[in-house]
Amino acid sequence: MTVKMVVASAIDEQGEQLYPRKWNHKFIDMPQVKKPEPPAFIGNIVTAIVAAPKKKHYQMLHILCAAGGLRLGEALGIDIKNISPDCSTIKICQNRMAE
Repeated sequence: MTVKMVVASAIDEQGEQLYPRKWNHKFIDMPQVKKPEPPAFIGNIVTAIVAAPKKKHYQMLHILCAAGGLRLGEALGIDIKNISPDCSTIKICQNRMAE
């Protein structure tokens, strides 16, 4: 669901989708959500949370968690080798220590 929203949010100057596509939900094994829960925080609350820290790197940490749906521990566990060279993508890996 999140991937679909992110892809759909990419628009050009005229407001047209940059990557229009028809999704095959069965092929991508997308689960059906019977009763979707609303977001935990609405936009203005997230904006206030992100703006609260005085130091910029803490603001970026809050943005990363909010945008990626990450918990703090997951964000702090990101290894530098999982960030692309152009810093446009971050690969989130499962922690194997719990096994």
